Amino acid sequence: MEHHSSFSFQSVNMNGFAVQFHQNPDIFKEILPHSPTLDRLKGKAIERPFFSDKRSILVSALQNQYKNSGLEIPHCLHHLLLENVVTVTTGHQLGIAGGPHFFLSKIAATINLAKQLGDHVFPVFWMASEDHDFQEIANTWLFGKYFSYQHEHEGGPVGRFLINHSLIQMVDSMKESLREGWMYDALSFAYQEGFTLAQATRRFVDFIFKDFNLIIIDGDDPDLKKQFYPLAKKEFEEKVVANNIDVANNKLIDLHFKPQVYNREVNLFKINDLSRIKIDASDADFYSLAPEEISPNALLRPIYQELILPNIAYVGGGAEVLYWAQLYPIFQRFDVPMPTVLLRPSVVYSDSKTWNMWQNRGWDWKHFFENEHDLKQLWLNKQELIISFDSEIQNLLIESQSAAIKLKDIDPTLIPFLNSEVTKMQGMWLGIQKKAEKAIKQKYDVELNRISKNIQTVFPNGEFQERLVNASSLIKSKDQIIDLVTWLNPLNPEIHAFIL
Repeated sequence: MEHHSSFSFQSVNMNGFAVQFHQNPDIFKEILPHSPTLDRLKGKAIERPFFSDKRSILVSALQNQYKNSGLEIPHCLHHLLLENVVTVTTGHQLGIAGGPHFFLSKIAATINLAKQLGDHVFPVFWMASEDHDFQEIANTWLFGKYFSYQHEHEGGPVGRFLINHSLIQMVDSMKESLREGWMYDALSFAYQEGFTLAQATRRFVDFIFKDFNLIIIDGDDPDLKKQFYPLAKKEFEEKVVANNIDVANNKLIDLHFKPQVYNREVNLFKINDLSRIKIDASDADFYSLAPEEISPNALLRPIYQELILPNIAYVGGGAEVLYWAQLYPIFQRFDVPMPTVLLRPSVVYSDSKTWNMWQNRGWDWKHFFENEHDLKQLWLNKQELIISFDSEIQNLLIESQSAAIKLKDIDPTLIPFLNSEVTKMQGMWLGIQKKAEKAIKQKYDVELNRISKNIQTVFPNGEFQERLVNASSLIKSKDQIIDLVTWLNPLNPEIHAFIL
């Protein structure tokens, strides 16, 4: 049995913006101008300017972040001081144990890309620690149920939340479900009292990807924010995003796509440990804010990211690629190099029992993505669900007529008895047919329910597995991470299927 296989997004009718961008990048070149090819990226790795003073600030900040998280400083950090070293990046929210399992796929694909580009390119994971939508990260789906926790400071930047008793209880419950294993150890290592959620997330990601030269960065850092402050001031005073984004938005609309992120007059927040509040153009206290008290929104976060990293590529999901497509005029206006944007591959898992049942029906991975009703009808059309004993009854009647002729010459009074017995035998055949029909219906119901359950493994609750199911229930060893790093190539994004 094949452990791994892959197929295109188009083959299962997943044809969103990002897939079209991958297929036909030229039609988007006005807003995503950098061709996502290996040769173009290699050229960009040589061209990317990034000055030594910014490299020193970056490395110093990263060293402090790792130390404060109780981790060894990665050996690869000092390479960032070299003028020819560049990065490729992905990012995500701080869901517990990563949240949905595409969290790990994004990172693995970014590592894969860095490996293709050479020893002077390092993968980076950007923690979205300044996000304040706590409800988006407060739940995770594991073994068919939600695990959740509460925090007393909802509304503030989630990365600053201290690990509280509610979160420890949630993690303990997850560990009880896992019982033991590699991901159990990762959870135990990462989520400990005394750390913030950003520090715990760094520890979790570092535990899993420590041997792949992955660099983990938290943008919520005073030294890094000092570099962003002049751009934030420009945004506040000149409304850079609002005055320039329509060029890209209108192009998306012309291509029949709706812009992903709505821009505001000022695309900044002011933050402290307890809150993240929108900054309005009339806020008189803007100039009294320290750099670390200013936070970019979703449209400015990529600008900040590219400002402080020697980055040449960003790997994101479909929705991310779409909002990056809004940003080219903003990058130009701030005079910050825009990276090449690539679509992350997708991943789906199945246990061997489900997969064997699926294959025995003559189906492959693509059938999981068909409409459930149509798929069941496809199975029904292949079955012989009609059973009839009409021919047996007809033969009985013919034989009884022949017997009646013989009895007429012997003893005509036996014919009524013959007819009575024939009627009983007709009833017997009809009774057998009725029982057979009932058995067919039971078989039909059992098989259709089994098909539904099989589909649930890939689309639990009707949602694509990678967007709901936590990786802790699927990743059992580092070997599976190696598989992801080996196969997930964002230069050729596909859906990758693995048998557990």
